[in-house]
Amino acid sequence: MRVAVLVVAAAICLVPQRSEAQRQISMLVAAGVTAVQPGERTLLGWYFDAAKSLVPSTAIVGEVGASYHPEAAPYGGERQVVALGGLRLHFVRRPRAWAFGQFLVGRGFYRQEFTSFGRFENSQSGGAVQLGLGVGLPVNARWAVQVRADARAVGVGDGILGGRIFSVGIGRMWGRP
Repeated sequence: MRVAVLVVAAAICLVPQRSEAQRQISMLVAAGVTAVQPGERTLLGWYFDAAKSLVPSTAIVGEVGASYHPEAAPYGGERQVVALGGLRLHFVRRPRAWAFGQFLVGRGFYRQEFTSFGRFENSQSGGAVQLGLGVGLPVNARWAVQVRADARAVGVGDGILGGRIFSVGIGRMWGRP
């Protein structure tokens, strides 16, 4: 997946820039689906994020998301929920696509459900850090597809729960042409 993101970013750099199509996006609100891989298992879920431009290359971002697998933990399910905020840095901006990196910090919640001998739960929460790369592909003047690859670490209990996150979503853009 890393190689694919790098290839897409390199291709975006080669797309010719047309000044009449350049636009400054002042805000982007996106929602989509995620696949979280904290190890051998995959948790599926959703995310919602909002990015507000501070300057043309930097935006402040807030994100919430959840992922779940009904049988990931032994004899039960597993759920992760995060609330994060941070910065998104655009390092390539073209009329037909843009690429960005982001650094987010916040809080993560983790819960395991054990159902083999009754119903038991193990819930923990802790600080979370998420680093990632993404690409935005405008569909028209208002809508864009967002593809991201992130790495997240959440401190729970006396350990760290980490994983790779792959996300695809659709976003609504506001800005001036």
